[in-house]
Amino acid sequence: MAKASSKKSTKKVERHYPVDRMFRLKDPTGGAVTAGGRRIEGANILSAANRRLYRQSRVYSMKVDVEPDSNQAQNGVEVFVLRDTWDLHGAYKMAMQKYYNAMKEELQAGGAKTRWHDFRARADYVGSQLTASVATPTGGLTTMVDNDLPALNAEFSTVEAQDGNARNFSLSSTNTTLQKYGILEEFQHQNRVDDDPASASTSLPYDGLDPGMDEANYDILRQSGENPPYSPTVVTSQWRRVCRLQQTTGGAQKLSTGFFDAPLGIVLLVSSTFGGEGFDDTYGMSVTFQAGSYKGVKAPAYATPVLTEAMEYEVV
Repeated sequence: MAKASSKKSTKKVERHYPVDRMFRLKDPTGGAVTAGGRRIEGANILSAANRRLYRQSRVYSMKVDVEPDSNQAQNGVEVFVLRDTWDLHGAYKMAMQKYYNAMKEELQAGGAKTRWHDFRARADYVGSQLTASVATPTGGLTTMVDNDLPALNAEFSTVEAQDGNARNFSLSSTNTTLQKYGILEEFQHQNRVDDDPASASTSLPYDGLDPGMDEANYDILRQSGENPPYSPTVVTSQWRRVCRLQQTTGGAQKLSTGFFDAPLGIVLLVSSTFGGEGFDDTYGMSVTFQAGSYKGVKAPAYATPVLTEAMEYEVV
């Protein structure tokens, strides 16, 4: 009689990861308080809904949808996201590094670093932050009401500078004040390119020693790459338009952005319907986060602080 095989199965078992990724959006301002625009803070929504910390310093894969025949679909919603550029990435990493090194003694002190500590920059957008809502039964009846999750928008990272002013970190490009650092402006100062460097020599070393070298060609090479292919002093807008969501009377419609990368999980929405009476009660928009390996969602790291052996923070 043949023996039963003792070889264990190597088939990988698919497991469920408990995470809520789709949310109906609501306006906590009461609708008519602020007209013109709103913003989505993806990490805040995920943290509030799933009761765990989702860090801002990720690139969240998100999509925004509007419901057919809703006020938002009929009037249209413009969707904007941060441009994933070299200078925004560098500015954010530099701001995080400056913050952690300014706070390194305090962070290493026992009890100073709280469990949910996170580096957060502010978008500096006048529109209010939208919240997510979950459904709740009405007193045991067969009806459901919206239960709004809290908007966690007050905990921007703050550091006290040597001049005695407490500042947080702003994504605004030219907005360093007594209250906040404009991170793109500060990064521009750090990496400014001099288009006429004083150290550039106008003479060829060992002139005439090598007959294969020509001083005219040397000058051409020296001058042809001295100017960067961008303005070293003017910072362009850090936002880009994803699309316009709208349902037209002629039957044409675009009701979903599809998934897009949102650096820091920040999305701006502009619509004439924001601020309308009763708008907060009939909100026709939702946000969905793509499934992935970061606590159940797709969100690659954007910037990560690392304490080196020299006891200095680097951001990778």
